[in-house]
Amino acid sequence: MSMLGDSRSLVLRVHLPKAGITKTTAFDAQMTVGQACERIRAQVRESDQTDGAKDYGLFLPHEDNKKGLWLDNSRTLEHYILRNGDTVEYRYRYRWLYIRTMDGTRKTLKVDDSKTVAELMLMICTKMGIYNYEEYLLARDRDETDRERTNTLKRSTSHHHHTGTLMRDQEKMEKLKRKLHTDDDMEWLNPSQSLRQQGVDEKEILLLKRRYFFSDMNVDARDPVQLNLLYVQLKDAILKGTHPVSLEEAVYLAGIQCQVQFGNYVAEKFKPNFLDLKDFLPKEYAKIRSLEKKIFQQHAELCGLSEIEAKVKYCQFCRSLKTYGITFFLVKERIKGKNKLIPRLLGITKDSVVRLDEKTKEVLKIWPLTSICKWAASPHAFTMDFGEYSPDEYYTAQTSEGEQISQLIAGYIDIILKKQKATDHPGLQGDEESAMYEENVQAERATIVQHQRVPVRGRGKDQLVNGVVEKPFDIQQHRNDLSSHQMNTNGVWSIHQQNNLVGDENSTVIDGQSVLTATTTRQMSPDNFMTGGTHIFHYQEMSPAQKSLLVTINEDLETLQAAKENLDIGPPTERHLLNIGTDEASKRWLSESMGASQAKVTDEVGAMNAAVAQALRSANRAESTDINVVQQGQPLDQIHDPGDDLMMMQQSFRVVTIHFPAFVDDLKRVAVLRRESGALKADQTGQPIIADKTEESTQNLLSAARHVADAFTDLLQSARPLAMGQTHEEIYPTSDDGTYNANHVITQQQGPVSSSSRKAIIEAASRVGAASNDLLRHVMHGGDDDDDLFNTNYLILTDEERIYQDQLLGLAKAVANATAGLVVKAKVLASQITSDPEAQQRVIASVTQTGLCTSQLVACTKVLAPTIHQPTCQQQLSEAGREVTWAVDGVVQASRAAVHVPSEDPQMVQQSIIETETAATEVRDALDQLNAHLLKGSYKVCVKFLIYFMF
Repeated sequence: MSMLGDSRSLVLRVHLPKAGITKTTAFDAQMTVGQACERIRAQVRESDQTDGAKDYGLFLPHEDNKKGLWLDNSRTLEHYILRNGDTVEYRYRYRWLYIRTMDGTRKTLKVDDSKTVAELMLMICTKMGIYNYEEYLLARDRDETDRERTNTLKRSTSHHHHTGTLMRDQEKMEKLKRKLHTDDDMEWLNPSQSLRQQGVDEKEILLLKRRYFFSDMNVDARDPVQLNLLYVQLKDAILKGTHPVSLEEAVYLAGIQCQVQFGNYVAEKFKPNFLDLKDFLPKEYAKIRSLEKKIFQQHAELCGLSEIEAKVKYCQFCRSLKTYGITFFLVKERIKGKNKLIPRLLGITKDSVVRLDEKTKEVLKIWPLTSICKWAASPHAFTMDFGEYSPDEYYTAQTSEGEQISQLIAGYIDIILKKQKATDHPGLQGDEESAMYEENVQAERATIVQHQRVPVRGRGKDQLVNGVVEKPFDIQQHRNDLSSHQMNTNGVWSIHQQNNLVGDENSTVIDGQSVLTATTTRQMSPDNFMTGGTHIFHYQEMSPAQKSLLVTINEDLETLQAAKENLDIGPPTERHLLNIGTDEASKRWLSESMGASQAKVTDEVGAMNAAVAQALRSANRAESTDINVVQQGQPLDQIHDPGDDLMMMQQSFRVVTIHFPAFVDDLKRVAVLRRESGALKADQTGQPIIADKTEESTQNLLSAARHVADAFTDLLQSARPLAMGQTHEEIYPTSDDGTYNANHVITQQQGPVSSSSRKAIIEAASRVGAASNDLLRHVMHGGDDDDDLFNTNYLILTDEERIYQDQLLGLAKAVANATAGLVVKAKVLASQITSDPEAQQRVIASVTQTGLCTSQLVACTKVLAPTIHQPTCQQQLSEAGREVTWAVDGVVQASRAAVHVPSEDPQMVQQSIIETETAATEVRDALDQLNAHLLKGSYKVCVKFLIYFMF
C-alpha cells in the first residue's frame, strides 16, 4: 500500500502571483484539479480565503504566455502529465476585457480567462443588451494605418522569398483588397480559442461587431440596441464601398443619414458646404460638391421621421441591395483549360456561397449551403466538394484566408442547426424519431372523447350548417387509418401517429405532447367503438414559435427551481471566512467586499427586471396583432406575425435564467459577509444579541430571494397560455351507411393571449417588481443600523430616491388615468358613427390598443422602479412610453378619419372628435411628465455614481 501511495504522490511547486510566494505542496495524482485548489486554500495561508473555487484555479505557465494552460477543475492532475517539481500557479481566473462597438459605446467586462471566445460571447452580448449572441464576434480594433503597416510588413518579409512577377501579383492583390474592402480588412478572433491563446492583452480594446447576417432581417424599432449597431455597420459599409450603390441611391441614403444625425431639415441651418461629403457619400462621389444640394432636398422630404424610424428606413433600403448580407473574400481562380489564375470575389451568405465579378460585384454563380458536401482549408487554398453527382463536383481557389472562409461557413451552419433545434423538438414537428416514440398514458391525463348516440344522418356533400363545415367521411378509410392505433379493453385509445387524424404537419396535441389519448364515458368493445356513436377529438395547433417558447418555459422553470434550492448558506455555527480579525484593515475589507457584492446583486436584479419588462412588452404586442389596428407610421402595425414577439419573449426569459444563478451566488456572498460581520462584532463587544439580529437579517435576505424566485416562476407559468394554440374539435357522428360527418369546430376563438391570460401576465410581472423591491431593501440595509460594517453609502436607498420611485409610479398612474378619459371620449365617438362599421371598428381597435399599451406601461414601471437607475431599465420604460405615444397617435388618426362618416348630427361628431383629440393631448402631457422625471433621475444617478468612483 505504501508503494501504491508513493506512486500516486505528486509534489508540485505552487506559485501564488498575488502574494508573490511559492510553496511546495504534495497532492494525490488522481485528485481532481478542483480538489487540489481546495487543498491549496486549506494549507497555504497566503491564498485568498474569501473566493470560491470557481473564481480561482490552477494555471500551467509557459515561456510563451499564449501557450499557458488553465487546468480543468473536473480533470485529474495525472491527466496533464505533471511531474514532481513542476510549477503551477494558483491564480484568479478572471481578467478585464475592454470592448467598443461601432457606435462608440465602450464597455469594461470581467471575463473568465480560461474560456474560449465563443463561450464568452453569450455573457458579453447579454451585458450589451444583444439577444442573438451567436451572430456577433470580437475583432482586433485596428484602423487603416495599422492595417497598412501590417500589410507593408508582410510584403517586406515576403520579399526575400518572392521576386519578379509573383511579387507584382501579390502587390496587385493587396491593392485590389483595399479597393474592394473585403473581409481581410477585419482581424476576427478565432472563436475556438481563448483570449490568451490569441495574444489579446488585458489593455487591448476589441471591437464587437456583427459577424453573421442571419436574423438581422428581424431587427427593427423594437430592438433599438441592435438597430443602432446594424445601422452604424451598414453605414460604414456603404461609405467604404463594400456595398456598391448608384449615385441616386447614395444621395438617398445620405439624406436619411442627415435625418438621423441632425433631425428635421431647417433651411437656415443647412447652408452650402455644411456637410463634409466624405462622411455621407462613398469616396467615388464624395468630391462632387453639387450633390450636397440634392442631399438637402432628399433630407427635406424626410421631415417628421424620428431617429429610430430613419434608422429603420436606412436598414430596410440596404437590405434591398444585391450585395447585402454577403461577406467578401478576394481569391484567385484557375481558368479552365489554361494555367492562369485570375482574381475573383468569393462571397458567403446565410444560405449560400456565391462567386462574384471582382469589378462590378455581379453574382456569377450561387451554391446553396445544402449542396456542399464538405469543405477544407489550407494555408494557401480553399476547396468545396459538392459530391460526385453534382455538375460542379468541386471548387478550389487560391487564398490565404481559407481558414476564415471555413469558419464563416461553419458558423452559419451552426446557427441554422441551433435555430432548427430550438424549433423542431422531437415529436412536435414530424421528426424522424417521433414515429418510434411510445408512452403509456393514464386515463386521468387523457383528452376526453365523448361517445354519444345521435340521430342517424344520411350521407351528403360538404355544406355549411350554423357556421360549421360538414363533410362526408369514409368509414373504411378511417378504419385503415386506425390500423396503426391500438384499442385497450379499458376504453383508452392511444394514437401514435397524429397526422393520421386531423391537422397539418404543425398540428400537435394539448400541452405540446406527441401522443394524443382518448377515453370513453363507458366500457365498450372495439367493434362498438368503430360502428356507432359520435367521436369527438380535441387537439391544438401550435406554431413553431409557440413550441419553442413552451420548451423554454419548461427549461427555465427547472433552472429557477435548482437555483432556489441552492439558496442556503448552512447553519450559523458554520464559518465561511477564516483568518478575519477585528482590526481596521479587516473591517475595511469587509465593508468594501459587502459594497461590491451588493452592487453585483443590484446589477443582476436590474438586468432580470429589464428582461421581464421586455417580455411584458412582447406579450402585449403578440396579443395586439389580432386587433387589426390600421395606423400609418406606427411600428407596431408592421408586426403581422406574433411569432417574432414570442421569440423575443423566449429570449427575455433566457436572459432571466442566465442571470439568476449568478444572482444567487452573489446574494449568498452578501449573506455570508453579513453573518460573519455580525459574529465578529458580537465576539468583539460580548453582546450575542448582535449575532442574533444579524442572523435574522440574513435569513430575511435569503427568504426575500426565494420570493423573487417564486415571482419569476409565477411569471413563467402565467406565460404558458402564450405557447398554447387554438383548441380544435372534430366531431364524427356515424350514420347507418358507414360514413362519418366530420364537423370541425374551433372551441377557442381568442388570439394568442386572452384577456384573462394577459391580466395574469401583468399581475405576475407586478409581483416580480414587488419581490425585487423587497429584496433590494434587505440587500441595502443590514440587521443592525448602527453597524458601520454595513455602511456602503452609495447603495443605501435614500429618502430622496424612495420619493423619486414613488413619484415615478404616481406619474405612470397619471398616464393611466388620462388614458381612461381618452377611452371614454373615443367610445362616445364610436357610438356616433355607426353608419360606417369600418370607421367605428378602427376607433374602437385603436383605443383598445392604447389601453393595452398603458396597462403595459404601468406594469413595466412597477417592475423597473426598484432598479430604475440602470440604463437598461430606463430604456425599457422609455420604450414602453413610446408605444403608448404611437397608440395615442393611432386614436387621433382614426378619430380624424371619422369626420367624413355620414351622421345624423355632424356637429356632435365634430365635437366628439375635438374632445377625443383633447383627451389624447392630456395623455401625451402625462407621458411628457413621466419622461422628464425619468431623465431627471438618470442624471442624478450618473452624478452619484461618478462621485462614488472619483472618491
